[in-house]
Amino acid sequence: MWKDTLDYWLSKAETVARILLPLILLFLGYILNDSYKTKEQQLKQIELNQKYIEIAVGILNSKPAAETTLLRDWAIDIIDKYSEIKLSKEAKKILKEKALPKRQTIDDIKNFDAIKDFDNIK
Repeated sequence: MWKDTLDYWLSKAETVARILLPLILLFLGYILNDSYKTKEQQLKQIELNQKYIEIAVGILNSKPAAETTLLRDWAIDIIDKYSEIKLSKEAKKILKEKALPKRQTIDDIKNFDAIKDFDNIK
């Protein structure tokens, strides 16, 4: 008699397992796919942010002119937005008034007037 009861419950457990296993696998597949899509979107956003920064640096490399003031302000805002350390007001002012150096060797950096101006910031 206990063998019949055991067989009965084993068949019920097998039926439940046959129903639940595909559902569990489907759910896990959905979670993994959603995670992959989220990661892919984050990577695309990082690439886009890097392109914005490249454009901003390109703008700041040019000499400031009256007609590029708004572009320089945008470029400074972009760099400030994506930087972990925010630019101070003094640093923003220097970037508005002076171009970034084209080449960045140690000698260029030592002789760059804007760097000297940064040294005076307290």
